[in-house]
Amino acid sequence: ITGPRHTITTDPDTAGRAIINGATRRPLILPMVANILNGVWDPEGMAALLHDPKLRKQLLDRLEPWLAANHAAGAFFDFEQLPPSAQADYLAFITEANARFDKHGWLIAMAVPVGDPDWNIPAYAKIGDRVFLMAYDEHENTGPPGPIASQAWFARSVADAAKGVPASKLIVTIGNYGYDWHGNVGDPMTVEEAWQAARESDAMPTFDRASGNTGFAYEDDDGKHVIWLLDAASAYNQMAFLHRAGIGGVALWRLGAEDPGLWSLFGRSHSTLPAAS
Repeated sequence: ITGPRHTITTDPDTAGRAIINGATRRPLILPMVANILNGVWDPEGMAALLHDPKLRKQLLDRLEPWLAANHAAGAFFDFEQLPPSAQADYLAFITEANARFDKHGWLIAMAVPVGDPDWNIPAYAKIGDRVFLMAYDEHENTGPPGPIASQAWFARSVADAAKGVPASKLIVTIGNYGYDWHGNVGDPMTVEEAWQAARESDAMPTFDRASGNTGFAYEDDDGKHVIWLLDAASAYNQMAFLHRAGIGGVALWRLGAEDPGLWSLFGRSHSTLPAAS
């Protein structure tokens, strides 16, 4: 949902739908509703929509039958980079959505950042069914290079964000991807792409014990590249912390970018972490 007219653009995943429909145990589907298009966030447009009760109603009037037609079990709201002034309006929207969703038995889930005091996460959790903590991007691709989610930062950020949130509503989203910083920007990349870059540049990815993240650097015709990534090793340490903290809900960002080794410890078939190796 973007632009001054709050245009709705749908991005169907036909391949994913086919896999889900063929699953022995069909999972619940919660389509993501976000204020982003072509990689560009629109915080101003979403703030304007949320501030207008009529526009909020119009959005729900369109969203409710669309979710029903697609046999959804609710919706996942991912409204990011909102100004502090939009927080009260976002809470009002979630409250209004919840009143409609309850009639269908639908779930409300939402993505919330860690480390941002403007977000009253317990207030959102009181209304919604699940809050997904985005526990990554300690160093974002728009800033200087560095660990994407160092272990100390991850533990501190999750502990702070989880205060006052019932464990049954809390999901911690761990990252598994990389950034390639060159010039003044970091390009997102999959773990496989990071490994390929290391092979082609004869660089050796190194697990940094201080941060618990993996990184390497090299130079080519484009200049210096600094690459940091979250992989199976970082996921293991993060999940070990969550187990110790009594947090059982975990999600992955982003499917398709992950280290394949993640699936040796992540998913429904792994109720406990394997021994460290």
